[in-house]
Amino acid sequence: MSIPKGGQQESLRQWSASTAFRAETKLIRKRGRPKGSEVTNDWTDDPRTPFEALRVLLKISRKEWCRLLDCSPSLISQIERGEFIATVGMSKLMQEEARKRGVAVTLDELYQHVIPWGQSSAESSLPSQ
Repeated sequence: MSIPKGGQQESLRQWSASTAFRAETKLIRKRGRPKGSEVTNDWTDDPRTPFEALRVLLKISRKEWCRLLDCSPSLISQIERGEFIATVGMSKLMQEEARKRGVAVTLDELYQHVIPWGQSSAESSLPSQ
């Protein structure tokens, strides 16, 4: 099927971008790491939660931590960002793994950043009278 001269194909050529613009935008830059690459450094100098601080203290990668705790990497990430609170069972697994590696940690230390249900963050910082 051929398009007659002056048809749609011809009008698209007429309104196409200039060669300078095409040369400038020819290379499409993708954000992030290359596909298939792994994060090699998942240590941080400023942990956000005690859960992340424990993993960093033990010098365990997220991948290894997931394997030891039998959970997904996204769950570990959510726990370390403070978006999800680890269950007591999972915290006990963390505590046991830390004990095996010579680090003593209590559940109180792991849950120190958690605000009790029904209490706001403003109330928890006020001194009791």
